Amino acid sequence: MDFLKKNVKMAKGLPFAIFFILYAIYILNADMVYFMLSGKSYLEKIPGGNLLFPRDTLQMLSVVDHPPVNNPFEEGKGFRGEFVGFENKKGYTKVCVFFRSTDALFELIENRRSFWERSEKSVVNFFASTTGLEKGIFQMGLYLSDDKGKRFAWINSFFEKVNSGPVEYFARPIAPVRAKTSEDLEFDIENFDRKYKKIVCEGWIVLENANMNDFNAYLLIKDSRGVSKTFYTPLYARMDLISKYNDRRAANGGFRIKIPQDEFPPGNYTVSVILQSRKTDEAIESAQNKKMNLRPTIREFSTRIRQHRRSQH
Repeated sequence: MDFLKKNVKMAKGLPFAIFFILYAIYILNADMVYFMLSGKSYLEKIPGGNLLFPRDTLQMLSVVDHPPVNNPFEEGKGFRGEFVGFENKKGYTKVCVFFRSTDALFELIENRRSFWERSEKSVVNFFASTTGLEKGIFQMGLYLSDDKGKRFAWINSFFEKVNSGPVEYFARPIAPVRAKTSEDLEFDIENFDRKYKKIVCEGWIVLENANMNDFNAYLLIKDSRGVSKTFYTPLYARMDLISKYNDRRAANGGFRIKIPQDEFPPGNYTVSVILQSRKTDEAIESAQNKKMNLRPTIREFSTRIRQHRRSQH
């Protein structure tokens, strides 16, 4: 009898337990749940892939760049961010979202906004289905039109669409790109380090007196033995490059890629860059190069010490 009463109590408490679990899931994934229930935004291919140029300064106060969702029931990309310096006294605000690869341009359609957002803030917030996207490496661009004017920038948000759906973009070696050397091609590597089992490489590339939006970029990384690997490197807008070069065309020269850790062991490397024209396919390589040291992780350092001690016995 006690066993029966215990089962009855458990049965009565089960709906409440399920409710709290679902509620917790909703709170943690509120934006995504909202868009899945209200109808997903989707991406539609549009012509003119090279016609969207960075303009003016576009800053974000807060950003939640959700990783790609890829499972048997759903695939898509979510993002939430709030613009800095937004003015909407006249009610002219318009926000648009774009995704581009080297071969195609897509616009976000039906970008619905969550009901809990405050109307006085300009927030871009979406979960877009990527079902119709072609295969490729995609980056996101944000367009804002308000009382201050029009601003647009390709931002540091990348993912890769593969046959099974969208995944986080990791740079892999590609075939070498033949290029001529140019003194006018400048770059800087601001970070080249290991983080969470991946190598993060970030910095900027600028070809003087050229529009950086017209080029694909590549990093050429050579080890101490002279063996080199080439990596496709998507570019995004960095407005500090405008002031550095006193040229708006330099804006789209920022980069940040993640490389699987097993591509490069700790050691010294030489890095140069290549730009390839989207219009003519002509490629140029920087005459400049930069020496970088890839430090071992704590685990690798400890392993080396243990191996050294064993060799002494």
